[in-house]
Amino acid sequence: RHAIVNASAPSSASPVLLFLGNPYEGGRHKCYGELSRRLVRVGAMLTYTYKAFGEEAFGQRLSQRATVCVNLHKKCGARAALEAVRVAQVMSFGDCLVLSERAHALDESSYEGIVRFADNVSDIAAAFARLVEDGGRWRSEAAAAAHRFRRTFAPTAIFRRAGVYRAFGLEDPVRPDSL
Repeated sequence: RHAIVNASAPSSASPVLLFLGNPYEGGRHKCYGELSRRLVRVGAMLTYTYKAFGEEAFGQRLSQRATVCVNLHKKCGARAALEAVRVAQVMSFGDCLVLSERAHALDESSYEGIVRFADNVSDIAAAFARLVEDGGRWRSEAAAAAHRFRRTFAPTAIFRRAGVYRAFGLEDPVRPDSL
């Protein structure tokens, strides 16, 4: 085990699958190991990084390695809450696709078009293999996901959904279609 995997920077044609965090915590190692074995079979690379504290270190780790990130729950295979803070960090640093194990229904609904949810590790590996085979097409999907994230989770959009403007009798400062 080591803190940071030294992976070469991804080429524009070949995405690297990155897990942010320690894959050996809890039961996560089962899913991480299985995903790694499945990806090796298709010639793809899975890597991880953790101990990237602070905005600069996190952004550097992400830009050096990530083109596609994977979200694995601490309990392998469990339908748990989406690690929304991790997804927000990833999406805040640029265009990145996020593949994830299934999450609670409300999380999946909130992150539709932002995160790709898969039933199991085998399906995550298959989805990533398809991205690799598609050449550079995954980049436009990553850009679309990042745009949708920015629209969905902009402060004004959150306030609007929460009814803040109505509750205080304020005029909505931005129309949703202009974000």
